[in-house]
Amino acid sequence: MALSNLATGDAPVKIYPRTDQVATPSEETKTQGWIYFYAPPGDYDLEVTTYQSASESSYITPLSKHFVLHVRQDVKIIYGGSLGSKCHDTKYGLLVNCDVVDAIHDETEAAKLITQEFFADSKPFVTELLQPLAINRTLADLQPIGLVIQQQGELFTPPWVRRGMSRFTGIGDPGKAYNPPSPNFSGGGCGQACAGILMLYLMYLPVGALIGAGYGEYTEAKWQPCISSLQQELAHYDFPTKLGDAIIQTFPKTFSPAPLNLSHSLNQMEEASLHGLKTILKADIQRIQLRECAKDGTFCMEFAMHFTVNDIKSGQVLFGKTMIYSESEASIQDRPYEVRTQKSPSCYVMNAYCGNDKIVFQSQIKEAMDILAHEMLNTLRDKNDKTEKDN
Repeated sequence: MALSNLATGDAPVKIYPRTDQVATPSEETKTQGWIYFYAPPGDYDLEVTTYQSASESSYITPLSKHFVLHVRQDVKIIYGGSLGSKCHDTKYGLLVNCDVVDAIHDETEAAKLITQEFFADSKPFVTELLQPLAINRTLADLQPIGLVIQQQGELFTPPWVRRGMSRFTGIGDPGKAYNPPSPNFSGGGCGQACAGILMLYLMYLPVGALIGAGYGEYTEAKWQPCISSLQQELAHYDFPTKLGDAIIQTFPKTFSPAPLNLSHSLNQMEEASLHGLKTILKADIQRIQLRECAKDGTFCMEFAMHFTVNDIKSGQVLFGKTMIYSESEASIQDRPYEVRTQKSPSCYVMNAYCGNDKIVFQSQIKEAMDILAHEMLNTLRDKNDKTEKDN
């Protein structure tokens, strides 16, 4: 099982099994399968993965099911329900041929007894059963719908020094797999321990690394004026309006009324209520990165966006997905939860981004928004929706 915050779109964190993220009250409850963990208030995506194999072979297919866990602020203990899945052991020591978990069982009374026995302060206790994170309604069921666009304003650039060191030593990746931290990432300080590790690592690098580091610094200085101008261009780009327009234009012409962009509204929920909106589609631009492509010396604009759809009345999360628009050869091993778009951006040399007109830069931004909006809507649509085909 893995848990991620739907509001922030952070990377899923494995919580079970074999982690220190969960605990069980006793050995008896452990054998019964009861676990607990701590989570701040919010809505979470709980990903449950089971495994299947066609035979006693070593080829195993993971099957994932996503559920929404709602953590309220006014309670201390929440029972989310019981998950069941029948599995069979194999000679490889893995649980395979598992039934896909698709039902939540309510064992509230048993959960209450456990909390009363093992938790000193078990009140208030509530049951908030997990809900499947899968939209089971048509686009028409979502309307009228509002849009909220959020963005981060920083342009992440290639790690020039590491790129230069790789060029001269042949060690590692020249930066294609570089992923900046999530805007919500919070790491613990390690002070001298981290500094010591870094110093020991540099001591054992070959001489070429020193030359490569210098080359990387030179490259960074060379392109810094261009990067600064791109950053300024990005800072003045009206993403709430232009991404909102791209999403609205993606919806079928039969979708009426058209989605209402609330991004510039001072009181979004009040305006949503005024217009009688039923749901809110939020697009959070989490990362804009100048990514080095598979071909050395060429780059593309990479966009990562987190999309959610919420029911306004109940607050229920109906849809959640993080999507990435990037050059197809770029590594996303650090963020496997990001769903790659079917289309990829073209790659250019740095000079192409640095012209006075910024045509390449602007065209890649527009292309990214159009493709992400289109593929998000295709993912959002119910397969049985009569509006599946654009008119």
